[in-house]
Amino acid sequence: MDEKAFKEKYGIHPTQWGQVKSIAGCTSDGVPGLPGIGEKTALNYITGGKVTPKRKETIDNSQEEIKKWEKLVVLPHHKIKPFNIEEPKYNSKRFFSFAKHYNIITYLEPAKRAQWIQFFRGSFKGKIKLRKKK
Repeated sequence: MDEKAFKEKYGIHPTQWGQVKSIAGCTSDGVPGLPGIGEKTALNYITGGKVTPKRKETIDNSQEEIKKWEKLVVLPHHKIKPFNIEEPKYNSKRFFSFAKHYNIITYLEPAKRAQWIQFFRGSFKGKIKLRKKK
C-alpha cells in the first residue's frame, strides 16, 4: 500500500499510525491501549472526527501513557540501528571458491557452473529451474 492509498483508507498520513496504535493498542508490540477504544475511535480522535465526550476525556487524560506506548510502536525503534537496503552483490569467484572449499560438487559441474555464471551476470531472467519435491 502506498502513501496515497493509506491516506484514502485511514484518513491520516502513515507516520501517524503509531498514534493510532498507541491509543487503540497493539498486541504484537505488547501495548494494551486504552480500554474501550479501538482503531476507529483513535482515528476519529486524531483527525478531529466524531468521538463521544467520555472517550475523548479518556484519551485526553491518558496522554502520558499514550506517549510512552508510542515509543514502542513507532519505527524505527530507538534501539534499532539504521541500515541501508542494497541490491545483493554476487561474486561468482567467491561463490565457486566456497563451493570448492566445502566440496559442493553440484555447483562445480560444468553445466551447472555455466548456469550460475549466467545468474551472477544477471542474464538468467527468472529461468532458474527448481526441482519439485516428490
